[in-house]
Amino acid sequence: MTQTQDAGPEKSFAFDFLDRNAAEIALLGDSIFYFGELGMQEFETAKLMTELLEEGGFTVERGIAGFPTAFRATFGSGSPVIAIHTEYDANPDNSQKAGVTGPEAIVEGAPGHCEGHNVNAAVMVAGALAAKEAMQKFGLKGALKVFGAPAEEQLVSRPYFVRDGYFDDVDVSLTPHIGAQFNVGYGLIQSALISAYFTFHGETAHAASAPWKGRDALDAVILMDVGMAEHREHMMYRASASLRKAATSQMSSPSARRCGGIFVALPLRPPWRFSSVRRKWPKAPRL
Repeated sequence: MTQTQDAGPEKSFAFDFLDRNAAEIALLGDSIFYFGELGMQEFETAKLMTELLEEGGFTVERGIAGFPTAFRATFGSGSPVIAIHTEYDANPDNSQKAGVTGPEAIVEGAPGHCEGHNVNAAVMVAGALAAKEAMQKFGLKGALKVFGAPAEEQLVSRPYFVRDGYFDDVDVSLTPHIGAQFNVGYGLIQSALISAYFTFHGETAHAASAPWKGRDALDAVILMDVGMAEHREHMMYRASASLRKAATSQMSSPSARRCGGIFVALPLRPPWRFSSVRRKWPKAPRL
């Protein structure tokens, strides 16, 4: 890892921790990649992450805010309070073999980590452990809180963390996410995501003998989609949509259609290593 020239001993210590554990960190990401669990179903992923954090000296609370696969892991006390949070859910129908540039599913139709949330999770755990080791080594004050946030693709969990007060005492909140280029960047972002469903009701009719008697709910969905597409270029935020209910017959006007949308407002080697990953998955394939 390339280190900046002005990195102090604390940062250098953390960088060194990451360098020495690089293979284990990659193995953690690989393991989560092959779990490929959908949002709200990340049981093996959350289990592995929390076990590693506990083994590394964090106190772990599981199932926070009512989400079985959510967690908070805490080290230290007092201020400042630094939060690190990320997601680890896979996407439906995105199973993909590692190291293959074209579409080639491991299991056809199965979920997969096309957005790289497996990397997010590995980076978060590794960064938290490196920071914790530096805090211990140099007597750094404060609390480090690591939040596992399930089902990011469904836009749930983190808003409920806020609702239940888990961020009330947080001074700084950091989140890692994989990007499109092979580089590293950082910065400040404030965004809010809203997910909504719009249901259009029509009137059924036979599409061949009496189509004029029908009010096709699909037409309303299409008009909304076209209108959104035309308006999108004038928005200061991103928007996307998907059709949720398909027609049951080609010869009838559907009475109801549902449209879903997402709107975005825009040192010395420590005694602990990622040993339990090797014990659990000694032959896990690499990306």
